[in-house]
Formats: sequence, structure tokens, C-alpha cells
Amino acid sequence: MPFRSGVVDEVVPLARDVEAAVRIGREAVIGRPWIGSRGPELADRFEAGARAGNRQGALFRPGDRAVGIATWEAHGPLGSLLDLWFLEPTVASVEAYRRFWDGIRGLAGPIAFAPGQIPGLTGSEEERLMVGLGLARFGRSEMCWRDGVPLPPAELPSGGSLRPVGRGDAAELCRLHRIAYHARFDRYLFIEEEDEERDASRMVQDLFDGRWGAVVDEGSRAIEVDGRLVGAVLSVRRSEGVLIADVMVDPALQGRGIGKALLAGTLRALHGAGRLPVYLNVTEGNSRAVRLYEGLGFVRSLGPSVDWYDPRLIPVPP
Repeated sequence: MPFRSGVVDEVVPLARDVEAAVRIGREAVIGRPWIGSRGPELADRFEAGARAGNRQGALFRPGDRAVGIATWEAHGPLGSLLDLWFLEPTVASVEAYRRFWDGIRGLAGPIAFAPGQIPGLTGSEEERLMVGLGLARFGRSEMCWRDGVPLPPAELPSGGSLRPVGRGDAAELCRLHRIAYHARFDRYLFIEEEDEERDASRMVQDLFDGRWGAVVDEGSRAIEVDGRLVGAVLSVRRSEGVLIADVMVDPALQGRGIGKALLAGTLRALHGAGRLPVYLNVTEGNSRAVRLYEGLGFVRSLGPSVDWYDPRLIPVPP
């Protein structure tokens, strides 16, 4: 049945109808074009979170039946991150999505990021909708390094040394994180504090506190040049392997092979400890990073996604 103009829209919390949230949410997660074979696994995670009440979101009811779902999370000073947005095919249209968007903003406030490849819309329809809402396009990919890929050599720069890094290095890691992500689009993907120094400190602390998984010692390495920490990698344990959660290099020293040596040494340590596969995420458009990862043997395992951001809230393009 096509979307009917003139009906009264109702945007209600997921808890109002958990069974509808699970039904529509599973369909939305599995149907995302870039998700690949991991759709059922991620749908199970969504269902568990919805039933436990751990998802912030809403159902769209243009009438007496829920036909759409959205979930989001707070995104620090920017607003909200809309991570799931779906209308059933029988009602999906530019008009219906725009009306759903208005209802979501009424609950979530400003939306800094939104998912693309919107179900039920053609590419041109999605472009018309999102540009009309004032958003711009970007993408992210997951990349994977598996056993069997030749181990890259860890060729250290002159005067450089590679060593493990841990919580005792937090102050230097905060400094490095702040300068590495200054005026970079990726900083805004995970921002929670407007002040860069506090946000860097929070990010490093969260990593060591296990917010995204337990820190993997073999996957957390730093490079010092003449006794000064100039690059670091922090990795965490995930159910599917090891996630390289943070790669930071002093921007004043880029082009000297520090990032390549750092990652190569980290991969060799992880391989030696049998901690594989190894994953990381990269923003499309960061061609320097993509070339580096591909040169080390990483291949895309998910994505690229097609996402949207609000340039009125995020001053740096991808």
C-alpha cells in the first residue's frame, strides 16, 4: 500500500512496541546492501539490544501500524548519530522519509550523521532527499588482514625504535591523539567533548578502560624517534578478531614511513601471538591511509558504506 498523504504521523519510542521493533529492525539490518554475510549476526545483536531496552530509537506509525524504524545515539556536542533508518518497501518514498526525519529530529534533536543507501529509494531519490535536508555524502570501509598474507617488513626510520605501549603512556598518547586528529574529519566521527585536549584524553582513557573491548597488548605499539613518541597504535579484542581502534602519527613527521613501520611491527607481533584476523576502519577519501593499508595487505571486508553528514555541524570534509 503506498504512503497515504493526509494521515497523522506518530513517532513513538521502541519500547512502545518491542515486537514491531524487532520485526522491522531485523529486516532493516539484514537488508543493508553493504553489510554482506554478517547481516544475520548483526540482526541478532540488534534484537538482543532492542529486547534489553538498550537501543535509543523510534517507530514510525502513519496510521495504526508501525512501518518504519530509526535508532540513534548521542554524538557529543554535535547532536545525534542516526545509525538505522528504514521504511517498509510498501510505504518508502522521499515524502515518507522526510516526514519520518522530522519526527526523529523532534526526539533526537540535531542529526550529525545519517546512513545512506536508503531502503526503498533510488540513488537519485536519496540524493534529492538528503541534499534537500542539507546533508553531504561520505563513506567508510572495514578492512581486514588475515593469515597467509606475507608479513610486511618493519623498517624503522633513522633513530626510531618500536616498543609496546600501555596505560603508563596515557599522557603522551593523549598529546599524540590530539595533534594527529586536529582538523580531521575522523575526529568528528567519535567526538564527545568540544575541547580537543579533553576529547583526546577521553578517547585514550575509554580505550584502556575497555569501552570497545579489552586492549590487546601485542596489537598496541609505539614508535619513538630520538626518545620522543611520534606514532602509536591501540588495538582491542573483538569477537571476530582484533580491531585496530586507533592509529596516530605526528603530522609533522608524516611521509617518513612512521605509520608503515608502526603498523608492520604491530601486525608482526599479532601474527606471532596468533591473534588473527586483524581489522580496522577507514574513511573513504583518506587516500593516504587507504594506500598504506592496502600496501600492508589489508583488503576491504565490508563497505564502502554510503553515509551522510551535516556540514553545518561538521566543519571539515572527509
